[in-house]
Amino acid sequence: MPNRATIISISNQKGGVGKTSTANAFAAGLKRKGYKVLAVDMDPQGNLSSSVDADLSEDALTILEVMKGKAPAADAVQHLSSFDIIPADISLAGYEQELISSTFGRDSRLKESLSKIRDEYDYIVIDTAPSLAMLTINALVAADEVLVPATAEFFATSGLEQLADTVQNVRRYAGNPDLAICGVLFTMHDPRTINGQTIREETEKYARSIGTFVYDTFIRKAVAMGESQTNRMDIYTFNAKSNAAKDYMAFVEEYLSRKESK
Repeated sequence: MPNRATIISISNQKGGVGKTSTANAFAAGLKRKGYKVLAVDMDPQGNLSSSVDADLSEDALTILEVMKGKAPAADAVQHLSSFDIIPADISLAGYEQELISSTFGRDSRLKESLSKIRDEYDYIVIDTAPSLAMLTINALVAADEVLVPATAEFFATSGLEQLADTVQNVRRYAGNPDLAICGVLFTMHDPRTINGQTIREETEKYARSIGTFVYDTFIRKAVAMGESQTNRMDIYTFNAKSNAAKDYMAFVEEYLSRKESK
């Protein structure tokens, strides 16, 4: 196991691509494989936090207090059955403007916040908002890798292109030259349709051009995924026999296999 956590940002500026579902299932799957896992919710909607029943009461510490320097990251960690988490809620939304108007270190607040607990985990999975604004930039500056959930829609490649441009800018200008897109994961995918096949082929071609790839594993549409979140459980606890649980665990295994082969 790594001595220092690999930090993975789950990012796509498009909404509705299964980003939070992927962050949840990926983190929970890694923990089931025996790794020490921390999830960090960087989306003001707080859907990841809600989906695992994190404490969001008035007294609970969130990533907002951590990034503002009001509390150390270790104090905000909640130890849940699915994985550890630093939660977020809607109060994070107002911090975006505060970051924009900051003079120093506005894109490295999250990296600094996580530095003192990074050695305590094998993997840190960051769920980001569907945008490329300052909160997401903070996630990219903190990360080693970017995992891109995508759906087989007409704008899939253009969305990946925008994210790739942002990643390149983070490499050049934000002090994270080794940031890499570790792959594209197709979610809610039906490979039997002509549209699905065509867009996957186009995405694979573009991914190769920027030095990454599309994972062989894809996630099928599954009612169980939404039901698990409604019931505030990870997909494996909710229904380990569901297609969603099988697909996401297959993805976790592919991710780990590719990582070990490097």
